[in-house]
Amino acid sequence: MQTSTKWISENQKEINKYPGKWLAIISSGIQAVSNTFDDIFYQIEIQEIADPVVFKVPSLDKKRHSTLFGWIRKI
Repeated sequence: MQTSTKWISENQKEINKYPGKWLAIISSGIQAVSNTFDDIFYQIEIQEIADPVVFKVPSLDKKRHSTLFGWIRKI
């Protein structure tokens, strides 16, 4: 997961192309993009993406930028 967070910190320009979207990221980059958390979770399951970092990119129209960020692991 450390390499995923490294990719995120080094590729903010790419991430900023998806305002308001949910992203699933692994060390090689963005693996899934969605409008909703339920759909991003579904895409992770269907594509069998292992241990992605998942977060919502702040919308451009928001004055306060907050990010919901986490990891999804299969148990």
